[in-house]
Amino acid sequence: MLFRFFTPVPRAYTFMDSKYLDGLSQSPVAADAAPSERLLFLRKTYSLVLLGITLFAATMLGFGKVALVTDASLWIYTSSRWTSLILMIGGGVVVRMLARKRVVGFTFYLAYAVLLGLLIAPFAAMAGPETVGTAALLTTAIFAGLTVYAFVTKTDFSWLGGALSIGLFAMIGIGVASMIFGWSLGSWYSIAGALLFSGYILYDTSNIVRTNRVDEAVPAAIELFTSVIMLFWHLLSLLSNRD
Repeated sequence: MLFRFFTPVPRAYTFMDSKYLDGLSQSPVAADAAPSERLLFLRKTYSLVLLGITLFAATMLGFGKVALVTDASLWIYTSSRWTSLILMIGGGVVVRMLARKRVVGFTFYLAYAVLLGLLIAPFAAMAGPETVGTAALLTTAIFAGLTVYAFVTKTDFSWLGGALSIGLFAMIGIGVASMIFGWSLGSWYSIAGALLFSGYILYDTSNIVRTNRVDEAVPAAIELFTSVIMLFWHLLSLLSNRD
């Protein structure tokens, strides 16, 4: 299959506040905003990332315990392999298209987090809690390390965009070909995916304040959240293959 720090925020600026969700169309790019505005933007973004991860984890862990989650996840898993691919890619496209539509974008972001949880849940269940826990710890360590590195060094990683796009399309192409011709994708594919999405975490973190306005925490969070979940998925696949 294929898949792309919370700090308390003052009540007046929480991601559920209508003032934040409705935003101002002429808000400055975060990099050009006042330091206080930029800080609030980052806190909102990472709060939303944590919210997405929490929903994803809750959905994934609900497999086998919550009937609705289990039935929906098994329906996807037992359907055609193309169903998972269409849901994964289609969900990513739709959530990005709607990301800047205020309340709608926020709602679809939450739905997207649940969808990814449903897609990965059966594989997590087969991998076992120990393997899932190891993958989660590795993902957390890599995400935290890359985030600190990007913010401390203030390096502009926008130059990675072209290479990452090529790598992503190459992996999608190889994955689709494997589904058509029945190829078996070994550990090398999972390693390549983990490296690719580690690169995306650096790229996304570097671009957060450069490409988003201060009222666009949802679009920024979607990119980071997706990269983190894809990193987790490929690490989980790698560890499962080794077992």
